[in-house]
Amino acid sequence: MYLQVNASDDDNNLDRVEFCADSTLLGVDREAPYNCSWYPLPVGSHTVTAVAVDKLGAVAAAKVVKVEVRSGSTKQELKGIALQQFILKKAGRSYDSMPAVGAGSRDIDKHAVLGFLKKATAHNRIPSEAQREDAATLLGKLHLTTTDKLLTNAAVLLFGKDPTRFFVSATFKIGRFGATDDDLRFQDIVTGNVFTMPDKVLEILRSKYLVAPIHYSGLQRLEDLEYPEAALREAILNAIVHKDYTGADIQLSVYDDKLILWNPGKLPDDFTIDTLMKKHPSRPPNGLIADIFFKAGSIEVWGRGISKILNACRKADLPVPRIEEYAGGIQITFFGAPREASPSKEKSKEKSKEKSKEKSKEKILQAIAASPSISIGELSRILGLSVAGVEKSIRSLKSEERLRRVGPDKGGHWEAT
Repeated sequence: MYLQVNASDDDNNLDRVEFCADSTLLGVDREAPYNCSWYPLPVGSHTVTAVAVDKLGAVAAAKVVKVEVRSGSTKQELKGIALQQFILKKAGRSYDSMPAVGAGSRDIDKHAVLGFLKKATAHNRIPSEAQREDAATLLGKLHLTTTDKLLTNAAVLLFGKDPTRFFVSATFKIGRFGATDDDLRFQDIVTGNVFTMPDKVLEILRSKYLVAPIHYSGLQRLEDLEYPEAALREAILNAIVHKDYTGADIQLSVYDDKLILWNPGKLPDDFTIDTLMKKHPSRPPNGLIADIFFKAGSIEVWGRGISKILNACRKADLPVPRIEEYAGGIQITFFGAPREASPSKEKSKEKSKEKSKEKSKEKILQAIAASPSISIGELSRILGLSVAGVEKSIRSLKSEERLRRVGPDKGGHWEAT
């Protein structure tokens, strides 16, 4: 669909015309004739309008026009976020490049920006002179502000003081589970800007959730995590960069024998899980967020993230992680190595077992001394042992020649020797 409006200003101060569909920006034109192409059209009912903005910020809107698009004989409707994402995709834009409504310079954490600068210059991915720039100028050069100098969603997510004010799901949940999924032992919710989030998550995993067995290389003491840290870092970074920030939280579930990371992000339409498992182009849905992590030296742009995760697990002699599309997102399951009990613990268990067996035999001998004609069933009831357990103890006492049976099963009696 081709959209066009006539617009003018008495003072000849007209700056631009913005074209919108369902309150979502389709495009901006700064020169007459003011027009915008909207193609292909999303199926459903839409409201389309144009807004003229002069150089002083005054705004005037054209009359709203209703448009209904059908596919064959079937009428379909997209609403809210789904419609917004559809239009953005067709316009070649990403959610992280959109203006963060209501956000201003006061919402940016300058310490986070400085932390980024330090890493980016150390990796020679931006010039050292950038450290002399003020935050607003730097964000502009990093394409984290719009042409109208508004902060983008990416700017607030990456460097905001409190991104959850604008994006309620910009959090990373970690939970420790027992034997079953309903046995949640404890949990943490990591908030704050997403640029520092990977380090925060890894630190919490190290300190509270994962085991770091001690071993030595010569005289050097080593404490590697039970899962390779390189694989965990790559998976966490992937989840943050590829997350759909209009969806749910990222969730990391830790069990005794596995670790499950779920991310509410989707694969490109022409990608499958098989595509991820081999060399593939890097096509992050949040291009601006990915670019900042690249400039900071945290990620590459060659689509090698999954390959690095798999290789790190193989190198650590761990099973290959399982990657799948699940519940509207991407899930990766890391499998841990079997945990073997130490020799001292095994000995202690064995001793305890033997002690318990001996105790049961002593109780049986005491009961027989009090009533030599007692039956196995009565011994089971009195001593609180199973019939099989009593029979096993009696066989052991007989083999040790500490007990014998005199006479038949019925009418006979026991005799301690």
